[in-house]
Amino acid sequence: MSWSEIESLISADEIGHLKEELSDELKETDLPTQFYKIGSVDFFVFRSLYHQNGHLESYCEKFLFVQDKVFKYGEGDFEVFSAHQFDFVDQLFHRLEKLKEIVLLYGGELEKLEDQLFERKASSAFLNDWFDLKKVMAKMERTLGRQLFILKDVIKSFELKEEGKDIALDYSALNAEVSYLYHTVQGSLGRLDNLHNFFSSLKDEKMNRNIYFLTVLSGLFLPLNLIVGFFGMNTQNLFFSENPQGTFYVIYILLGIVGLVFLGFNVLRFIDRVFVKWWLGRTKFYHRLNSRIEAIEERWRF
Repeated sequence: MSWSEIESLISADEIGHLKEELSDELKETDLPTQFYKIGSVDFFVFRSLYHQNGHLESYCEKFLFVQDKVFKYGEGDFEVFSAHQFDFVDQLFHRLEKLKEIVLLYGGELEKLEDQLFERKASSAFLNDWFDLKKVMAKMERTLGRQLFILKDVIKSFELKEEGKDIALDYSALNAEVSYLYHTVQGSLGRLDNLHNFFSSLKDEKMNRNIYFLTVLSGLFLPLNLIVGFFGMNTQNLFFSENPQGTFYVIYILLGIVGLVFLGFNVLRFIDRVFVKWWLGRTKFYHRLNSRIEAIEERWRF
């Protein structure tokens, strides 16, 4: 690689030490955001995201801060990227604007998912869509969280330099923008968790209704099965076996049980209003009995 530009700014010994320290990092294509000093030179890796063909991809850029200049590594060589740190911070702001567009894009996808669920129009692929969005938001949170953490080190580094306090203020403004995006993504992740909880509660409620209906149905047909099984036995002296109207009597019994299940509480309420309440309405026994009946009625209500 060519270090001609950098060699004119620092000593040969420091160049050798720099090449040795960065030999592994420069070979890597996907490094996390990081910042550390190597002698009088600062090495800065900025990792961010871009949206392409419906997918969220990551990229990293490697920079060297040598005096006031910023060098960017690419194609085996370091080239001058910015003549001054102020220009470099402006470039980072430009990258954050693109990242902000991505956050807004997926924020819109989250709003669509919320509208579908709150309007009870969630598709069968809701959980797949939720998982894809959760994965993307988690990736953005990790990336922004790492940027936020490393930029604080960059700010401290420039604050220690007498001539770097103005640059530190620019990096602080950049850090504030990253912090805003980071907390926005965190809020979106919280909304996604709330969506999943709401979706699960709707599924549980539907499942409970189905189980309740099957339980009531089983309780309804249990006595009917007992009666049909009893009269279906091939034995002598069964009830109504010699009666020509026996089949109709059995049908009447079955209909009576069904009617008792569906109309029994209404009949009890009618008797209560007409007779029992007038006779025992002021007694404690009546109030205890009435609350018991109401509890049973609520339990068996569809």
